Amino acid sequence: MFRIFAYYALGAIMYGRLEGWGIMDSIYFMTVTATTVGYGDLSPATRFGKLFSVFYSILGFTVVMAAIAPLLSFLQGSWRERLLESIPLVRRAFVRKVDLSDMCLTIHDVNKQINYPRRYALCLIGPLLVFALVALVAFAVEGFGLLDSAYFSLITMSTIGYGDLSPASKLGKAMAIVYLPLAVVALADAISRVAAVTTRRTLRRRDYAAVADEMLLRNCVRNGRNPDFSLREAEFLVAVLLANDILDSDTLNAIRRQFRNMVRNAEQSDFQNASVPPLTPKMAYAELVERRRVPADMDFDQWYKEEWIPRVQAAPVLPLGSAIEVPNFPLQIINMHSFSVTKSPNNHALNLS
Repeated sequence: MFRIFAYYALGAIMYGRLEGWGIMDSIYFMTVTATTVGYGDLSPATRFGKLFSVFYSILGFTVVMAAIAPLLSFLQGSWRERLLESIPLVRRAFVRKVDLSDMCLTIHDVNKQINYPRRYALCLIGPLLVFALVALVAFAVEGFGLLDSAYFSLITMSTIGYGDLSPASKLGKAMAIVYLPLAVVALADAISRVAAVTTRRTLRRRDYAAVADEMLLRNCVRNGRNPDFSLREAEFLVAVLLANDILDSDTLNAIRRQFRNMVRNAEQSDFQNASVPPLTPKMAYAELVERRRVPADMDFDQWYKEEWIPRVQAAPVLPLGSAIEVPNFPLQIINMHSFSVTKSPNNHALNLS
C-alpha cells in the first residue's frame, strides 16, 4: 500500500511541476500509462516531462499491477461457482463437476464427465462483470451511447486504447483510476486461464496410447538400446510437458541441476543402476548438517529416530507440487530424468530424440 501511495504522490508532484497538471490529471495519466491503455488524451509536452515518463512508466507498471493483485484474487474466488449455481437457466449446463484429484478415474471417465462449458464460464465470469461495470460507468458518467459504452469498455480492457473515446469528466477520470488496472488484468488473466483449460482439454483427449510403442522404443534406444528398458511415469510426464511447450528445456535443465545439487553427497552405493540417485533421508541429513540446521554432534541414526520419523508421522498430506516453505531456507524438490524432446511440426505427435 505504501508503494502505490508513494508512486502516485511522487508522480503527482513531478507532473505538477513539469507539466502543470493538477493532481487528478496526474494520477489519471499515470494509471493510463501504467496499464498500457494509452488513450492519448493526455501526454507530456515538455522534454523533462517526457524523460521522466520514460523511467517512471516502467516503475508504474510493476507497482500498479502488484497493488491490484488482491482484487484479481477476488475475481477468481469461489463466488463464481455460487453465481452459476444460483442461475436456474445455466445450472444444468454449468454446475456438473468432476473430482480431477481422484486418480482412480481413468482418462476415459474424465473425458466423459468433465464439464468444459463450466470451466470456460468460470474463466470468463470475472472479466464479463468488469466489462459490464466499465460500460455502465461510460454510459452513466460520460454519457456515451450503449454501443459506444460497450466499444469503450472492450477497447479499454484490451489495452488497445484508440483514443477516440476516453473519460473527460473529473468523476469519469477518478473512476478510471480504479477500474483501469482491474479491467486490464481481468481480461489478461481470463485469456491465460482459457488457454490453460484448452491445453488441458487437448492433453486429456489426445490418444497417447496409440504412440506408446514409439515412446518406449525411443527410450530403449536412449538407454543403450536395451530392449527390456521401461518408460517411467516421470519421463512420460516431462516429455509431454516439453512437447506441448508447457515446459522448456532450459527450465527443465535448471530444475534437474537443482536436484543433482541436492544429491551431490550421495555415496556410490546409492547410484545402483541410475545415473542420478534418488534423494534419501541420509542425503537430506548431510545437507542439514552442512547448513548447520542440525547439531554436528547428532549422528544420522539419532536424527532419524528423534527428528525425521516424528516429522514424517506429524506432517500433513499435501498434493504433489505444493510450495515448500522453510523459514529462511526455501526448497523446491523435483525429480527428473535426462532426455530431450522436440515437437513435431503438426503439433499432434511427439517426436522424441
